[in-house]
Amino acid sequence: MELIKGQTSFTIEDDTAISFGKFDGLHIGHKYLMQLLYEEQKKGLKTVAFSFQTPPSVIVKKRQDRLLTTEYEKVHVFGQTHIDYLVEYPFTEAVMRMPAEDFLDKIVNDLHVKSIIVGNDFRFGFQRQGDIYLLDRLSDRYGYKLHVVDKVLYHEQEISSTMIRSLLIENDLKTVEHLLGYPYFILGEVKKGKQIGRTIGVPTINIYPPADKLLPKDGGYASRVTVKGKTYYGITNIGKNPTVSTDGDRVVETHIFDFEEDIYGEEVKVELLEFIREEKKYASLDALKRQIELDIKNVKMKYIN
Repeated sequence: MELIKGQTSFTIEDDTAISFGKFDGLHIGHKYLMQLLYEEQKKGLKTVAFSFQTPPSVIVKKRQDRLLTTEYEKVHVFGQTHIDYLVEYPFTEAVMRMPAEDFLDKIVNDLHVKSIIVGNDFRFGFQRQGDIYLLDRLSDRYGYKLHVVDKVLYHEQEISSTMIRSLLIENDLKTVEHLLGYPYFILGEVKKGKQIGRTIGVPTINIYPPADKLLPKDGGYASRVTVKGKTYYGITNIGKNPTVSTDGDRVVETHIFDFEEDIYGEEVKVELLEFIREEKKYASLDALKRQIELDIKNVKMKYIN
């Protein structure tokens, strides 16, 4: 997959099939679009997932929602699909004010679009004036085929990133996993922490997610960790670790079972499988150690033994 990021002037010489969206989380509704793109790919078209680098709500509504997948994580997720190109297009004032037909003209010509696949509520262009009816009306002029897809439903509600965010905040990890099609995860580089875990026999790896990453509530989680292409189980604490820290920084701290390698600077993927317990301040390091040992025993019993 090729990433095209931060550019408004570029071309793709091959004929393409394209789908538009925020693709935050790439949930099972998005994956239906990806499957249709794959069908077009098998007919000889290159496939394009088109997303804005900055969510339009940041400029239009002056609001920044926290993300299910950061920009870095989105590249990782799309890298596991059949997509040929992921476009992260700049959303500027000029782009925001571009009439819908002008935007369509530029994208269709620059990317040699022959097939457009969108949801039935797709809107684009200045003040969201473009819709599927405009796309249909202009399809003969521009020579593309239009495929309009109904929203995928869950309990009679449209699956959306907003729905999944709400479920994650409620800590309903099982439903989040069902709607995403994979466990909720944090992808990042292992950084040095206070290394207190080593002193009590439970070394951990630390990830400090960016501020725009949505995390579930503070506490302990059963987790699965991928590092250097291998997968391990572990326990993860999300929060400020009040027993040993007063700096107030939230950290994703994971003890990987039966793992002793030094992986500072390595990229790791931490998948959250199940909420175990609330985060709390323990009276001593010994009390914290006893709780962690109990967590390890319980998680190993459920996921390994």
